[in-house]
Amino acid sequence: MAASGTAAARARQAVTNLPLSEHGRGRLSLLVTELVTNAIRHAGLVASDRIDLEVSNDNGRVWVAVRDGGPGFDPDEGHSGAPDQTRFGLSIVDALCEEWGVDRGPEGCTVWCTLELEGIGV
Repeated sequence: MAASGTAAARARQAVTNLPLSEHGRGRLSLLVTELVTNAIRHAGLVASDRIDLEVSNDNGRVWVAVRDGGPGFDPDEGHSGAPDQTRFGLSIVDALCEEWGVDRGPEGCTVWCTLELEGIGV
């Protein structure tokens, strides 16, 4: 999808019909919204640049990855204590998922996370 102002809404729409509970879809929707919004705000992209969203569900464990062409970031850099305005989205991601991370390379940055939905009505 293009890194335009509607990318987060399109990403959210992409997960609304997944075979998950309402609660699971709500958590997943919030996660993809935060990850795509962060890519748009912080990766230095223009509206015509591409953001890729990948979601897979394996027995109640959902894996989400958002890729962009930006330089990426160190998730530990400058993070101590309460979130500031630039890290609030990552604090939401951290609270909603079991684990998350950042992979940086010459092709860009991927922020990924896993979400356990087993036992809460997958």
